Order: sequence, then C-alpha cells, then structure tokens
Amino acid sequence: MKQCNSGIFNSQAKYAVKIFEKFSMKDCQLVDTRVECGIKLTKEGETAQVNPRYYKSIVGFLRYLTCIMLDILFEYGLVIRYTKHPRNSHLKTSKKILCFVKGSSSLV
Repeated sequence: MKQCNSGIFNSQAKYAVKIFEKFSMKDCQLVDTRVECGIKLTKEGETAQVNPRYYKSIVGFLRYLTCIMLDILFEYGLVIRYTKHPRNSHLKTSKKILCFVKGSSSLV
C-alpha cells in the first residue's frame, strides 16, 4: 500500500517479483503476444507430462492476475483446462503468458 496526496494505491510489484523469482523467470524474454496465433492445446499432447503441482501454482498466479489484468482472461481459460494432466506444451504456453505480463505491466 502506498499513500500519497492524491490517494491510496495498492501495488503488486513486490508480489510479482517474488512470483517471477519462484518460477525462475526473472530474466525471461519479454513478448508482445500472449499466446501463439492459432495454438491448439490438447489433453493428450505430444510432449511429456510436467509436475501438476508446479503447473497449478503458475495457473493460480495467472488466475490472480485476471482480477487486475482482464486482457489475459481468454489465455487463462486456455491453460486452466489442463491442470489435471499438464504437458510441457501447456507449461510453455502458461510461461509465455507470464512473459507477456512481465513486459506489458507496471507490476515489475
């Protein structure tokens, strides 16, 4: 919380920095698009499965961000579908959304 003459502001910068450090994305390459155009994620992907707990924590952070960044709501809907059996392609897509968030917001 930051209080000044013009009002009280709630900043998520510290939280965002911790999250990017947690997922080893502190130095990720910033992107202009949230996901690749025409991407098709499937339940039985061709890539290997990833740790569901790790994937759910990323998706949980994205869920939190949808409250303050409505422009990622569609992309969040794409990755939330695969929390039960996440694949590497799903993880890659969710991390790309995080890279977009880092580059497009004043959070970090």
